[in-house]
Amino acid sequence: MKQDTLELFREVVKKSMYFMHAKLESMGLYRGQPKMLFLLDKEDGLTKKELAERFEVSAPTVTKMVERLEKNGFLTTKKDEKDKRITRVYISDKGRSQLHELRDFRSEAADIYFKDMSDEEIETLNTLLEKVKKNISEHKEVCCGKNV
Repeated sequence: MKQDTLELFREVVKKSMYFMHAKLESMGLYRGQPKMLFLLDKEDGLTKKELAERFEVSAPTVTKMVERLEKNGFLTTKKDEKDKRITRVYISDKGRSQLHELRDFRSEAADIYFKDMSDEEIETLNTLLEKVKKNISEHKEVCCGKNV
């Protein structure tokens, strides 16, 4: 039974990724980038190091993401006024305007994903997914020691 559930879970994740990717691509974004825009909308001016810590990814991963977003006009970077070794990352006007469309899309996706589910069923699903997330996090060494 666990194997069947694992396969179903894998299929759901795959379908979700394709669903999200198509929309994000049409907006000029890649997976993971909207999360950065939402974070910077709340906490503008974080350093690349702070972003890497928040997302639990390597500094080079954040650097690549920031470079892509900056190239496409969603972000700007500036040297810290007090310490020129530090680069701060800011959401641009274009990035902020894209957040409206992203919020609408997230709402639409939630409606599609959880259609015909009661609030109680969604709460049960949230509880179960939190358990799965915790279990995976506790055994990240299986995934070559990478943060997951």
